[in-house]
Amino acid sequence: MANLSNTRKFTLALCAAATLLSANAAYAQQGPKCGPRQAIADILTKRYAETPVSTGRSQGGAVLELFATASGSTWTLLATNPKGVSCVVSQGETWMSLTPVSGRIS
Repeated sequence: MANLSNTRKFTLALCAAATLLSANAAYAQQGPKCGPRQAIADILTKRYAETPVSTGRSQGGAVLELFATASGSTWTLLATNPKGVSCVVSQGETWMSLTPVSGRIS
């Protein structure tokens, strides 16, 4: 992928984003699943055996956490606002962690 032009990289990124958004359309129609962070984290751990594997902070101050099973068979993306309210943003199957290679888009 290192030899792709910028236009082609942008097109691939746009296609990936469109796929992600369409895959979550049905989920979004159900409405957000929100509540106290610890309560949601407990459900993810006890009911689905998912634990935090990655985290980051948005420019708006929200904390994003990715929960996944040890095998990666299921995953859940959780967003927590600065007031401590967490919402499930997305969920899915087959999570794989990648090792970034310096100077390359994965």
